[in-house]
Amino acid sequence: MAERKARGSIILEVLIVIMLVVLAASLYIPKAIWNAQDVEIETSRRWMGHLWTAETAFKSKTKNYAQTVDEIIALALDDTSYKSMLDQFYTSSITDEDDSTGMLFPMPLDSLRVCPISGEPFTIATTDSTPALSISCPVEEGGFKPFYLFGKYEMPDFFRMEMKNSGQIVDGKLSWE
Repeated sequence: MAERKARGSIILEVLIVIMLVVLAASLYIPKAIWNAQDVEIETSRRWMGHLWTAETAFKSKTKNYAQTVDEIIALALDDTSYKSMLDQFYTSSITDEDDSTGMLFPMPLDSLRVCPISGEPFTIATTDSTPALSISCPVEEGGFKPFYLFGKYEMPDFFRMEMKNSGQIVDGKLSWE
């Protein structure tokens, strides 16, 4: 005669599976949030570096720093030698790791308009004294923004991403080094 299972065993098995899924999610989601924060900070720092390079090239052409990214883009559209100078600077930073030919691809200037962390334009401050130029990402310390799982599913509020300051560049000195 076949042995009968206890009545609650199927419910117990379902609960065990649900608990395993919850455990896996509780480990994966925070790690995904931390990785996304690290990527945003690195991207912001790289873009600030590109913006610094564009500013120094702008100053070499006009004898003044640009007040906005739009001024940099306008000069790049009007002056082909300035645009080619920027392309030479930017192509060294973006490469395809699997590309054995070593071909490089220029970075579009439009990507320098806003900080990837806050979505706000980078802060460019110029003065006649020292320091003459500083570039930073305007981040509200302690602020949060939604986290999107797999890039498209917005998670509940308790899985929000903290907006962390990515540092600044003041007269060529990187605050994160």
